[in-house]
Amino acid sequence: MNEIAVKQAVPMAAPYQRKIGKVIFQVSAFGNPQAKETGQEMILRMLENKLSFEKRDGKEEACA
Repeated sequence: MNEIAVKQAVPMAAPYQRKIGKVIFQVSAFGNPQAKETGQEMILRMLENKLSFEKRDGKEEACA
């Protein structure tokens, strides 16, 4: 008989509202306890990867 592993969803934090200008955002978030990098590190890595792909493909634009 095959056993199926069931992953439990990480509970989301209590949502809160954030007003920026005239717009109200409903904010909620969750975390991954097994994460090896922070959200900030992940965004930085993705931006660095995008830049390296653009350089490789010759799509780099000159900065003034």
